[in-house]
Amino acid sequence: MNQNSVANREFENDEINIDLTELFLAVWSKIHLVILAGIFMALLAFAGTKMFITPMYSSTTKMYVLTKQDSRPA
Repeated sequence: MNQNSVANREFENDEINIDLTELFLAVWSKIHLVILAGIFMALLAFAGTKMFITPMYSSTTKMYVLTKQDSRPA
Protein backbone atom coordinates (compact mmCIF):
# COMPACT_ATOMS: atom_id res chain seq x y z
CA MET A 1 0.00 0.00 0.00
CA ASN A 2 1.39 3.37 -0.85
CA GLN A 3 1.67 6.16 1.72
CA ASN A 4 -0.75 8.54 -0.06
CA SER A 5 -3.62 6.06 0.09
CA VAL A 6 -3.00 5.52 3.82
CA ALA A 7 -3.03 9.29 4.42
CA ASN A 8 -6.24 9.65 2.39
CA ARG A 9 -7.93 6.88 4.35
CA GLU A 10 -6.95 8.51 7.67
CA PHE A 11 -8.27 11.86 6.44
CA GLU A 12 -11.62 10.30 5.52
CA ASN A 13 -11.99 8.85 9.03
CA ASP A 14 -11.21 12.12 10.83
CA GLU A 15 -14.09 14.00 12.39
CA ILE A 16 -14.48 17.69 11.72
CA ASN A 17 -15.49 19.82 14.71
CA ILE A 18 -16.82 23.33 14.20
CA ASP A 19 -16.61 25.69 17.13
CA LEU A 20 -19.61 28.02 16.75
CA THR A 21 -18.25 30.53 19.25
CA GLU A 22 -15.02 30.85 17.28
CA LEU A 23 -17.01 31.20 14.07
CA PHE A 24 -19.24 33.89 15.60
CA LEU A 25 -16.22 35.82 16.89
CA ALA A 26 -14.57 35.66 13.47
CA VAL A 27 -17.68 37.13 11.84
CA TRP A 28 -18.09 39.68 14.64
CA SER A 29 -14.55 40.93 14.14
CA LYS A 30 -15.50 41.78 10.53
CA ILE A 31 -18.98 43.12 11.34
CA HIS A 32 -18.27 46.41 9.57
CA LEU A 33 -17.69 44.50 6.32
CA VAL A 34 -20.90 42.53 6.80
CA ILE A 35 -22.90 45.74 7.32
CA LEU A 36 -21.25 47.52 4.39
CA ALA A 37 -21.91 44.54 2.12
CA GLY A 38 -25.58 44.54 3.16
CA ILE A 39 -25.95 48.27 2.51
CA PHE A 40 -24.15 47.97 -0.84
CA MET A 41 -26.38 45.12 -1.99
CA ALA A 42 -29.53 46.99 -0.89
CA LEU A 43 -28.47 50.08 -2.84
CA LEU A 44 -27.59 47.95 -5.86
CA ALA A 45 -31.01 46.25 -5.76
CA PHE A 46 -32.77 49.60 -5.37
CA ALA A 47 -30.87 51.14 -8.29
CA GLY A 48 -31.47 48.07 -10.45
CA THR A 49 -35.21 48.09 -9.86
CA LYS A 50 -35.49 51.84 -10.49
CA MET A 51 -33.47 51.79 -13.73
CA PHE A 52 -34.24 48.44 -15.36
CA ILE A 53 -37.73 47.38 -14.29
CA THR A 54 -40.70 49.24 -15.69
CA PRO A 55 -43.82 49.54 -13.53
CA MET A 56 -46.58 47.20 -14.67
CA TYR A 57 -49.49 48.45 -12.59
CA SER A 58 -50.85 51.77 -11.43
CA SER A 59 -53.62 52.62 -9.05
CA THR A 60 -55.67 55.64 -8.07
CA THR A 61 -57.65 56.35 -4.95
CA LYS A 62 -60.61 58.66 -4.49
CA MET A 63 -62.03 59.58 -1.13
CA TYR A 64 -65.37 61.28 -0.66
CA VAL A 65 -65.91 63.26 2.51
CA LEU A 66 -69.54 63.62 3.51
CA THR A 67 -70.71 65.94 6.22
CA LYS A 68 -73.41 64.72 8.54
CA GLN A 69 -76.29 67.14 8.93
CA ASP A 70 -78.14 67.13 12.20
CA SER A 71 -81.91 67.06 11.66
CA ARG A 72 -82.80 68.09 15.23
CA PRO A 73 -84.10 71.64 15.73
CA ALA A 74 -81.86 73.86 17.80
